[in-house]
Amino acid sequence: MTDLPHDPAERALALQEMLVNHATGGSESDPNYQKLRGEFMTRADSTSFTQRLPSILLERWRRF
Repeated sequence: MTDLPHDPAERALALQEMLVNHATGGSESDPNYQKLRGEFMTRADSTSFTQRLPSILLERWRRF
């Protein structure tokens, strides 16, 4: 596991990079991916976050 940024915007960018990596053949078993995904899914403002996701992505996201 590598060090993650502390700034929420930078953490979101890190998660985005991991999602792109996964979409292009990378591994979603990366502990940082799982950690960041969990953080964003449990944030107090996650409702507004998840409402912006396409439904197919949201369904897959919640299965993990």
